[in-house]
Amino acid sequence: HMSAVAPRVDVVIVSYETRDLTLEAVRSVLGQTGVDVRVIVVDNASSDGSADAIEAAVPEATVIRSGANLGFGRGVNLGVAASDAPWILLLNSDARLTAPNAVVRLVAELEADPEAALLGPRVVQADGRVQHTIGAFPGALRELVRGFSLHGLLDRETRARLLGSEFQDYDRPARVPWVVGACVLVRRKALDDVGGFDPAIFMYGEEVELAMRLRAHGWFARFTPDVEVHHARGASSPRAWQRLAAMAGDAWVVRKHRGPLRFLGFAVARTAGLAVQGILQTVLGALGGNADRRALGAERRAEFRAWLRAWSGGASTRPGHPRFLPPGATPP
Repeated sequence: HMSAVAPRVDVVIVSYETRDLTLEAVRSVLGQTGVDVRVIVVDNASSDGSADAIEAAVPEATVIRSGANLGFGRGVNLGVAASDAPWILLLNSDARLTAPNAVVRLVAELEADPEAALLGPRVVQADGRVQHTIGAFPGALRELVRGFSLHGLLDRETRARLLGSEFQDYDRPARVPWVVGACVLVRRKALDDVGGFDPAIFMYGEEVELAMRLRAHGWFARFTPDVEVHHARGASSPRAWQRLAAMAGDAWVVRKHRGPLRFLGFAVARTAGLAVQGILQTVLGALGGNADRRALGAERRAEFRAWLRAWSGGASTRPGHPRFLPPGATPP
Protein backbone atom coordinates (compact mmCIF):
# COMPACT_ATOMS: atom_id res chain seq x y z
CA HIS A 1 0.00 0.00 0.00
CA MET A 2 1.55 3.31 -1.10
CA SER A 3 0.78 6.48 0.82
CA ALA A 4 -0.58 9.53 -1.02
CA VAL A 5 2.59 11.45 -0.18
CA ALA A 6 5.42 10.80 -2.65
CA PRO A 7 8.10 8.65 -0.94
CA ARG A 8 11.40 10.40 -0.24
CA VAL A 9 14.33 8.69 -1.91
CA ASP A 10 17.97 9.76 -1.82
CA VAL A 11 19.93 8.41 -4.79
CA VAL A 12 23.63 7.86 -4.09
CA ILE A 13 25.95 7.61 -7.10
CA VAL A 14 29.67 6.99 -6.61
CA SER A 15 31.61 8.34 -9.56
CA TYR A 16 35.19 7.82 -10.70
CA GLU A 17 36.45 8.90 -14.13
CA THR A 18 33.02 8.37 -15.75
CA ARG A 19 31.88 12.00 -16.26
CA ASP A 20 29.51 11.53 -19.22
CA LEU A 21 28.06 8.26 -17.94
CA THR A 22 27.54 9.81 -14.48
CA LEU A 23 25.65 12.73 -16.03
CA GLU A 24 23.41 10.25 -17.88
CA ALA A 25 22.79 8.34 -14.64
CA VAL A 26 21.91 11.57 -12.80
CA ARG A 27 19.52 12.70 -15.55
CA SER A 28 17.78 9.31 -15.57
CA VAL A 29 17.10 9.80 -11.85
CA LEU A 30 15.83 13.38 -12.18
CA GLY A 31 13.26 12.18 -14.73
CA GLN A 32 11.60 9.92 -12.13
CA THR A 33 7.93 10.49 -11.32
CA GLY A 34 5.90 9.80 -8.16
CA VAL A 35 8.89 10.18 -5.83
CA ASP A 36 10.50 13.06 -3.98
CA VAL A 37 14.03 12.36 -5.17
CA ARG A 38 17.38 13.92 -4.29
CA VAL A 39 20.64 13.02 -6.01
CA ILE A 40 23.90 12.74 -4.08
CA VAL A 41 27.02 12.18 -6.21
CA VAL A 42 30.19 11.16 -4.39
CA ASP A 43 33.14 11.87 -6.68
CA ASN A 44 36.24 9.85 -5.81
CA ALA A 45 38.76 12.47 -6.96
CA SER A 46 38.16 11.93 -10.69
CA SER A 47 40.67 13.66 -12.97
CA ASP A 48 38.10 14.13 -15.78
CA GLY A 49 36.28 17.11 -14.25
CA SER A 50 33.29 14.98 -13.17
CA ALA A 51 32.47 16.97 -10.02
CA ASP A 52 32.54 20.38 -11.78
CA ALA A 53 30.57 19.09 -14.77
CA ILE A 54 27.81 17.65 -12.58
CA GLU A 55 27.56 20.82 -10.47
CA ALA A 56 27.32 22.94 -13.62
CA ALA A 57 24.83 20.72 -15.48
CA VAL A 58 22.69 19.66 -12.52
CA PRO A 59 22.82 22.36 -9.82
CA GLU A 60 20.12 20.59 -7.76
CA ALA A 61 22.40 17.56 -7.22
CA THR A 62 24.53 17.39 -4.09
CA VAL A 63 28.15 16.73 -5.08
CA ILE A 64 30.51 15.41 -2.42
CA ARG A 65 34.20 15.55 -3.35
CA SER A 66 35.78 12.73 -1.39
CA GLY A 67 39.28 14.03 -2.16
CA ALA A 68 40.62 10.49 -2.75
CA ASN A 69 39.81 7.30 -4.65
CA LEU A 70 37.97 5.52 -1.83
CA GLY A 71 36.35 2.75 -3.85
CA PHE A 72 32.65 1.87 -3.87
CA GLY A 73 31.64 0.98 -0.30
CA ARG A 74 33.37 3.87 1.44
CA GLY A 75 32.06 6.24 -1.23
CA VAL A 76 28.50 5.01 -0.63
CA ASN A 77 28.96 5.40 3.14
CA LEU A 78 29.87 9.09 2.60
CA GLY A 79 26.78 9.61 0.47
CA VAL A 80 24.51 7.82 2.95
CA ALA A 81 25.92 9.93 5.80
CA ALA A 82 24.80 13.04 3.88
CA SER A 83 21.33 11.60 3.30
CA ASP A 84 18.27 11.47 5.53
CA ALA A 85 15.58 9.80 3.38
CA PRO A 86 13.90 6.54 4.51
CA TRP A 87 14.81 4.97 1.14
CA ILE A 88 18.24 5.04 -0.51
CA LEU A 89 18.83 4.03 -4.12
CA LEU A 90 22.40 3.02 -4.88
CA LEU A 91 23.03 3.51 -8.59
CA ASN A 92 26.29 2.81 -10.42
CA SER A 93 27.65 5.72 -12.43
CA ASP A 94 27.53 3.46 -15.51
CA ALA A 95 23.87 2.46 -14.96
CA ARG A 96 20.69 4.31 -15.83
CA LEU A 97 16.99 4.00 -15.09
CA THR A 98 14.93 3.50 -18.24
CA ALA A 99 11.34 3.92 -17.01
CA PRO A 100 10.14 7.16 -15.36
CA ASN A 101 8.29 5.16 -12.68
CA ALA A 102 11.19 2.77 -11.89
CA VAL A 103 11.97 4.13 -8.42
CA VAL A 104 8.36 4.43 -7.22
CA ARG A 105 7.77 0.82 -8.27
CA LEU A 106 10.89 -0.34 -6.44
CA VAL A 107 9.72 1.46 -3.30
CA ALA A 108 6.25 -0.13 -3.54
CA GLU A 109 7.73 -3.62 -3.87
CA LEU A 110 10.24 -3.20 -1.04
CA GLU A 111 7.55 -1.68 1.19
CA ALA A 112 5.38 -4.75 0.57
CA ASP A 113 8.00 -7.07 2.16
CA PRO A 114 8.77 -5.58 5.61
CA GLU A 115 11.56 -8.11 6.25
CA ALA A 116 13.42 -7.17 3.05
CA ALA A 117 16.33 -4.77 3.51
CA LEU A 118 17.07 -4.22 -0.16
CA LEU A 119 15.73 -4.83 -3.63
CA GLY A 120 17.57 -5.25 -6.93
CA PRO A 121 15.88 -4.83 -10.33
CA ARG A 122 16.56 -6.70 -13.56
CA VAL A 123 19.82 -5.35 -15.00
CA VAL A 124 20.26 -5.39 -18.77
CA GLN A 125 23.54 -4.88 -20.66
CA ALA A 126 23.97 -2.75 -23.77
CA ASP A 127 23.50 -5.82 -26.00
CA GLY A 128 20.12 -6.56 -24.39
CA ARG A 129 21.27 -9.57 -22.38
CA VAL A 130 20.19 -9.87 -18.75
CA GLN A 131 23.11 -9.48 -16.37
CA HIS A 132 23.50 -12.21 -13.73
CA THR A 133 22.99 -10.03 -10.65
CA ILE A 134 21.73 -12.59 -8.10
CA GLY A 135 24.54 -14.09 -6.03
CA ALA A 136 24.81 -17.07 -3.70
CA PHE A 137 26.58 -16.92 -0.35
CA PRO A 138 30.17 -18.22 -0.63
CA GLY A 139 31.14 -21.63 0.75
CA ALA A 140 33.28 -24.72 0.09
CA LEU A 141 30.37 -26.80 -1.25
CA ARG A 142 29.51 -24.14 -3.81
CA GLU A 143 33.14 -24.03 -4.99
CA LEU A 144 33.30 -27.80 -5.44
CA VAL A 145 29.98 -28.02 -7.30
CA ARG A 146 31.04 -25.16 -9.62
CA GLY A 147 34.63 -26.27 -10.08
CA PHE A 148 33.84 -29.93 -10.75
CA SER A 149 30.73 -29.08 -12.86
CA LEU A 150 28.41 -31.09 -10.61
CA HIS A 151 25.39 -28.79 -11.02
CA GLY A 152 23.67 -31.38 -13.24
CA LEU A 153 23.20 -33.55 -10.14
CA LEU A 154 21.13 -30.89 -8.34
CA ASP A 155 17.47 -29.97 -8.72
CA ARG A 156 16.70 -26.50 -10.07
CA GLU A 157 15.91 -24.90 -6.73
CA THR A 158 19.04 -26.18 -4.97
CA ARG A 159 21.16 -25.16 -7.96
CA ALA A 160 19.78 -21.61 -7.88
CA ARG A 161 20.24 -21.28 -4.11
CA LEU A 162 23.72 -22.81 -3.98
CA LEU A 163 25.20 -21.35 -7.17
CA GLY A 164 23.22 -18.17 -7.95
CA SER A 165 24.38 -16.23 -11.01
CA GLU A 166 23.40 -17.89 -14.32
CA PHE A 167 21.38 -20.60 -12.53
CA GLN A 168 18.87 -18.08 -11.16
CA ASP A 169 15.47 -17.34 -12.67
CA TYR A 170 15.50 -13.67 -13.76
CA ASP A 171 11.84 -13.69 -14.76
CA ARG A 172 10.22 -13.93 -11.34
CA PRO A 173 10.38 -11.88 -8.13
CA ALA A 174 11.96 -13.69 -5.18
CA ARG A 175 13.87 -13.42 -1.95
CA VAL A 176 17.51 -14.10 -2.81
CA PRO A 177 20.83 -14.28 -0.88
CA TRP A 178 22.24 -11.05 -2.35
CA VAL A 179 22.18 -8.82 -5.42
CA VAL A 180 24.92 -7.00 -7.33
CA GLY A 181 25.04 -3.30 -6.46
CA ALA A 182 24.62 -1.80 -9.96
CA CYS A 183 21.19 -0.58 -8.86
CA VAL A 184 19.76 -1.40 -5.43
CA LEU A 185 17.02 0.20 -3.37
CA VAL A 186 17.90 0.01 0.33
CA ARG A 187 15.71 0.51 3.38
CA ARG A 188 17.45 3.07 5.55
CA LYS A 189 16.34 1.38 8.79
CA ALA A 190 18.13 -1.84 7.74
CA LEU A 191 21.29 0.04 6.80
CA ASP A 192 21.28 1.86 10.16
CA ASP A 193 20.83 -1.54 11.85
CA VAL A 194 24.11 -2.89 10.49
CA GLY A 195 26.11 0.28 9.84
CA GLY A 196 26.60 0.51 6.07
CA PHE A 197 29.26 -1.08 3.88
CA ASP A 198 32.42 -2.65 5.30
CA PRO A 199 35.15 0.02 4.94
CA ALA A 200 37.85 -2.69 4.73
CA ILE A 201 36.71 -3.53 1.17
CA PHE A 202 37.82 -1.14 -1.58
CA MET A 203 35.60 -2.72 -4.25
CA TYR A 204 34.16 -6.17 -5.10
CA GLY A 205 32.69 -8.34 -2.36
CA GLU A 206 31.06 -5.46 -0.47
CA GLU A 207 27.51 -6.37 -1.55
CA VAL A 208 27.75 -9.99 -0.39
CA GLU A 209 29.41 -8.90 2.88
CA LEU A 210 26.61 -6.41 3.59
CA ALA A 211 23.96 -9.03 2.73
CA MET A 212 25.55 -11.54 5.13
CA ARG A 213 25.49 -8.96 7.94
CA LEU A 214 21.89 -8.03 7.14
CA ARG A 215 20.94 -11.72 7.10
CA ALA A 216 22.49 -12.16 10.57
CA HIS A 217 20.18 -9.34 11.75
CA GLY A 218 17.09 -11.04 10.30
CA TRP A 219 16.86 -9.05 7.05
CA PHE A 220 16.46 -10.43 3.51
CA ALA A 221 17.39 -9.33 -0.01
CA ARG A 222 14.89 -9.30 -2.90
CA PHE A 223 15.00 -9.35 -6.67
CA THR A 224 12.32 -8.05 -9.05
CA PRO A 225 12.09 -8.47 -12.83
CA ASP A 226 9.37 -5.80 -13.02
CA VAL A 227 11.81 -2.87 -13.12
CA GLU A 228 14.63 -2.77 -15.67
CA VAL A 229 17.91 -0.88 -15.52
CA HIS A 230 20.58 -0.51 -18.22
CA HIS A 231 24.18 -1.07 -17.16
CA ALA A 232 27.35 -0.41 -19.20
CA ARG A 233 29.25 -2.65 -16.75
CA GLY A 234 32.72 -2.08 -15.35
CA ALA A 235 33.16 1.23 -17.11
CA SER A 236 35.96 2.48 -14.85
CA SER A 237 38.21 -0.49 -14.04
CA PRO A 238 40.45 -2.89 -16.01
CA ARG A 239 39.57 -6.61 -16.11
CA ALA A 240 42.80 -7.97 -14.57
CA TRP A 241 42.41 -5.78 -11.53
CA GLN A 242 38.68 -6.59 -11.24
CA ARG A 243 39.56 -10.28 -11.16
CA LEU A 244 42.17 -9.87 -8.41
CA ALA A 245 39.97 -7.54 -6.33
CA ALA A 246 37.01 -9.93 -6.58
CA MET A 247 39.16 -12.83 -5.35
CA ALA A 248 40.55 -10.71 -2.49
CA GLY A 249 37.02 -9.67 -1.51
CA ASP A 250 35.83 -13.28 -1.44
CA ALA A 251 38.75 -14.32 0.78
CA TRP A 252 38.04 -11.53 3.28
CA VAL A 253 34.28 -12.09 3.37
CA VAL A 254 34.51 -15.86 3.94
CA ARG A 255 37.12 -15.56 6.69
CA LYS A 256 35.27 -12.69 8.39
CA HIS A 257 31.90 -14.44 8.44
CA ARG A 258 32.83 -18.14 8.57
CA GLY A 259 36.06 -18.11 10.60
CA PRO A 260 39.61 -19.29 9.77
CA LEU A 261 38.87 -23.04 9.69
CA ARG A 262 35.96 -22.83 7.26
CA PHE A 263 37.94 -20.29 5.25
CA LEU A 264 40.68 -22.89 4.82
CA GLY A 265 38.11 -25.39 3.52
CA PHE A 266 36.76 -22.75 1.15
CA ALA A 267 40.27 -21.82 -0.06
CA VAL A 268 41.22 -25.44 -0.79
CA ALA A 269 37.89 -26.06 -2.57
CA ARG A 270 38.25 -22.91 -4.68
CA THR A 271 41.86 -23.74 -5.60
CA ALA A 272 40.88 -27.26 -6.68
CA GLY A 273 37.77 -26.07 -8.54
CA LEU A 274 39.58 -23.34 -10.48
CA ALA A 275 42.45 -25.71 -11.32
CA VAL A 276 40.02 -28.32 -12.68
CA GLN A 277 38.10 -25.71 -14.70
CA GLY A 278 41.34 -24.23 -16.07
CA ILE A 279 42.53 -27.66 -17.27
CA LEU A 280 39.10 -28.74 -18.54
CA GLN A 281 38.40 -25.60 -20.58
CA THR A 282 41.96 -25.51 -21.94
CA VAL A 283 41.75 -29.15 -23.10
CA LEU A 284 38.29 -28.62 -24.62
CA GLY A 285 39.59 -25.48 -26.35
CA ALA A 286 42.54 -27.37 -27.79
CA LEU A 287 40.35 -30.26 -28.98
CA GLY A 288 37.49 -28.15 -30.32
CA GLY A 289 39.63 -25.31 -31.60
CA ASN A 290 36.77 -22.90 -30.85
CA ALA A 291 37.88 -19.29 -30.15
CA ASP A 292 35.21 -18.83 -27.44
CA ARG A 293 36.28 -22.02 -25.71
CA ARG A 294 39.96 -20.99 -25.86
CA ALA A 295 39.05 -17.58 -24.41
CA LEU A 296 37.15 -19.32 -21.60
CA GLY A 297 40.18 -21.49 -20.88
CA ALA A 298 42.41 -18.39 -20.71
CA GLU A 299 39.91 -16.68 -18.38
CA ARG A 300 39.77 -19.69 -16.01
CA ARG A 301 43.59 -19.87 -15.90
CA ALA A 302 43.72 -16.12 -15.15
CA GLU A 303 41.15 -16.57 -12.36
CA PHE A 304 43.25 -19.40 -10.89
CA ARG A 305 46.37 -17.18 -10.86
CA ALA A 306 44.40 -14.24 -9.38
CA TRP A 307 43.00 -16.46 -6.63
CA LEU A 308 46.48 -17.78 -5.71
CA ARG A 309 47.78 -14.19 -5.59
CA ALA A 310 44.91 -13.11 -3.36
CA TRP A 311 45.19 -16.07 -0.99
CA SER A 312 49.00 -16.08 -0.72
CA GLY A 313 49.02 -12.28 -0.48
CA GLY A 314 46.94 -12.30 2.72
CA ALA A 315 43.68 -10.92 1.32
CA SER A 316 41.67 -12.87 3.90
CA THR A 317 43.00 -10.57 6.64
CA ARG A 318 43.61 -7.39 4.63
CA PRO A 319 41.69 -7.04 1.35
CA GLY A 320 42.51 -3.34 1.17
CA HIS A 321 46.29 -3.87 0.98
CA PRO A 322 47.79 -1.77 -1.86
CA ARG A 323 48.74 -4.96 -3.74
CA PHE A 324 45.02 -5.57 -4.36
CA LEU A 325 44.17 -1.97 -5.31
CA PRO A 326 44.37 -0.13 -8.63
CA PRO A 327 47.07 2.57 -8.99
CA GLY A 328 46.15 5.79 -7.21
CA ALA A 329 43.60 4.20 -4.90
CA THR A 330 43.54 5.21 -1.24
CA PRO A 331 43.85 2.08 0.95
CA PRO A 332 41.13 1.53 3.60
